Amino acid sequence: ASGARDSPILTAQILESRTVAEQVLNTPFPVPGGALADSASLVELLEIEGETPVELASMGVRAVQEKLNVQVDNLTGIVRVSFVSAFRELSADVANRFVELLEEFNKQSRAELVGDRNRFIRERRDDAEQSLRGVEIALREFYDTNRLWDESAQLRVDQGRLTRELDLRQQIYVTLAQDYERTRIEELDDVLAIAVIDRAVPPRLRSAPRRRRMVTLALFFG
Repeated sequence: ASGARDSPILTAQILESRTVAEQVLNTPFPVPGGALADSASLVELLEIEGETPVELASMGVRAVQEKLNVQVDNLTGIVRVSFVSAFRELSADVANRFVELLEEFNKQSRAELVGDRNRFIRERRDDAEQSLRGVEIALREFYDTNRLWDESAQLRVDQGRLTRELDLRQQIYVTLAQDYERTRIEELDDVLAIAVIDRAVPPRLRSAPRRRRMVTLALFFG
């Protein structure tokens, strides 16, 4: 975690957000036990019902968020994601889809941030270039009009002022031009702050119900 934008807590909050949940709900997943070509949205697979589209979306988001488990290790910066459903393969597929959407969000947000900086610096660079051209024209007109400027004290002052203004405008333009090239390089940099250590796999054992524990308790109380 190199900053607030890359913190594991922020990553967890993005995973648990309504926007990501809605995208997961609308993602087609393979139908458990069906043909290879069969797929359905998570809303259908979880059999979520609602009388209106708004209610259906609200119920779906709530169901997904209840089945999603996000654990954050602040010491290592590792975020663990798991999803609980009645089907082993579906649980793994949904967990992996959450991570895919997180990667897409991270890449898009970084591209937008760099793009905004790029546009701002480009506009400032263009303004600085126009200002520089204006001072250059003013200084050239000064020399054309005042051939013997060095013989006049006032003209020497005017020439010095225009020269200092030209130097300043050149420095500003060069700085902005360098910043613009730097942001263009950053815009092409696809290195993400999120690295997937392990993809989700179907669990070997069910998480619930714990039948052995239930049988043991039933025998005890019986």
